[in-house]
Amino acid sequence: MLHADGMSIVTTKPKKFYVITGTIIEIPPPCREYAKNKLLLGLYLSENEPTASMLFEHLVYELKLLIASDYIFVINNINIQLRFQLFKADLPCRSLCICIKQHNGYYACSHCLQRGNTLANGSNNVYYPYVTTSPSSPRTHKQYVIASNQAELNNGQLSVEGIFGASPLLSLFSNVQSNAPFDYMHLCC
Repeated sequence: MLHADGMSIVTTKPKKFYVITGTIIEIPPPCREYAKNKLLLGLYLSENEPTASMLFEHLVYELKLLIASDYIFVINNINIQLRFQLFKADLPCRSLCICIKQHNGYYACSHCLQRGNTLANGSNNVYYPYVTTSPSSPRTHKQYVIASNQAELNNGQLSVEGIFGASPLLSLFSNVQSNAPFDYMHLCC
């Protein structure tokens, strides 16, 4: 399982800091969450916000090589074969990493194709009303990949159904909806 999180660090100049870690799912909870059992896979520090490609292109390449080679780790006489199961991040980081609009933009849901509406008070706030008459169909992984490839042709200048580029993580995902779940703490708070 991959984890990513980002934060702003304020010094004399504001900087962006991102960390990417991995977890071995075969280690039972709560032991898998201990710092000594986390794998540090990447760090990013800059004055500029990173792109998904900056954060994951090389990492995904290396992970795909390890997965394809059927490399087996041996930990305490237990054979562990590397495979990708899940990407976990809070909503702002998830949006950046899978190249989708944040929760307050049009087509911000990775699970459906509802456009959303702008509030009538003239603000730029987007809301998603509950609609029973003509609900949008679920967004499939194939639709997500097609939209990301179309957005990539625009160099990320225009989003296609809320997606503004092709994330390297998509090549690891079998299904973006199940491999990159929502962070429920941020959905409820």
